[in-house]
Amino acid sequence: MNVIVYGRVEPACPYCDRAKHELTRRGLPFEFKDVMTDLDARREFKALFKEGDKQTVPQIVIDGEHIGGCDDLIKKVH
Repeated sequence: MNVIVYGRVEPACPYCDRAKHELTRRGLPFEFKDVMTDLDARREFKALFKEGDKQTVPQIVIDGEHIGGCDDLIKKVH
């Protein structure tokens, strides 16, 4: 399973932390991409949305499928 979490470290993001915790707790490896400091990650992140969509973090992609945010991740892995 290939999991990418697009989020931010600063300013603090409790939902990003929760998503990372849930994945770690389940033993699911993931790649974290900080959209605040990594320009390539920011471009990838913005490509997940249609124009006018609210761009919130975290956003999770599993095996190339954009599943949504933290709550969507928790529903998917339960």
